Parts: sequence; C-alpha cells; structure tokens
Amino acid sequence: MRRPSASSTKPLSGLGRLLRGRGVWLALLKSCSPLSGLLADKLGRRPLLIGSGLLFAGLGVAPFFLDDIVIILATRFGLGIAAVAFSTVGATLVGDHFRPAEQPRWLEQRA
Repeated sequence: MRRPSASSTKPLSGLGRLLRGRGVWLALLKSCSPLSGLLADKLGRRPLLIGSGLLFAGLGVAPFFLDDIVIILATRFGLGIAAVAFSTVGATLVGDHFRPAEQPRWLEQRA
C-alpha cells in the first residue's frame, strides 16, 4: 500500500486548526482565575463553589446529548471555566479555614 506524502495530504480543517491552538485555550482558561477570585469575594465562597460545581456537572454530561462537535467543544470550554472557578474557590477556602502552618499540607492534597 502506498503511503501519502506530506504534500498530498489535505490541509487541516477548521476543527484541526482549532485543536492545534490549545495553548491559546489554556491561556484563556487560566485568565478566568482572577475573575473567579473576584466573584468569590463579591458573591461569597459558597454560592460560587456550588454554582461552579453544578455547572461542571451539567456541562460534563452535556456532550452525551449533543451531536454538533462545535457545541461539544464549547461545552468543554465552559467545563474548563467551571473547573478553574471551583479550584480557585477551593484554594481560597483552604486559606480561610486553616492556619498558615497547616495550609501547605492541605494545598498539597489538592495537587
């Protein structure tokens, strides 16, 4: 069987280009961390923790019911935002509830 050469392969589709730029997506997700910290200070830790947990659960099962890959990728991006918010609030709660000497031990548990 003849293998295709690099010049004969098809160029990347729009989806392929989108997936290749995953570093950009990660940078966008991590930029949501300060925003989730501000929301935790403004709204309270508990509402943001519960809301981001519910959003994470809802967006986590959504692709099971979806057929369009673009919408599935959008739910994955929303899942990442929910995870960043949940993680940020979790670290903040460790800082709120434990003495400074105990904090490293509990933050290591999250890793």
